[in-house]
Amino acid sequence: MSDFGAIIDRLEIHWREADGTLPAGSNGFERDVRLAADLTAGELPHVFAHDPNETSTRLPLRQSERSVTIQFDYWTRNASQEDVAMVLDLFRDAVEDDPTLAGIVEDAYVSTRAVVDAQFAGKSERVGVLLVTTQAVAA
Repeated sequence: MSDFGAIIDRLEIHWREADGTLPAGSNGFERDVRLAADLTAGELPHVFAHDPNETSTRLPLRQSERSVTIQFDYWTRNASQEDVAMVLDLFRDAVEDDPTLAGIVEDAYVSTRAVVDAQFAGKSERVGVLLVTTQAVAA
């Protein structure tokens, strides 16, 4: 499995801990992004994990420090700003309690967290947007 895949798999566990009502499988969590207006009632709440990227910095002795960032969009219906923020809090806390993501990386943290007003199927909704950043040193 790719580094991206392993990291996303572990973070999916934390999303499901943060919101126990996420539908099972890809109905509630997917590694892609698509038009949120296409989500059905059976797919909400829903998390999109997308745009993973890696940057590397060269260190002495032919080592490098790798930083991976992944964006997560948390969609739900008829939620207040506080409702969305509470789920984001729970996810952030779960990552803070598992900073190595079960040994996959040296450090993981929520680097950006926001509640954004968005248009969802023609009406105003809120979406939680998070960036998770991980760091690891490779030989």
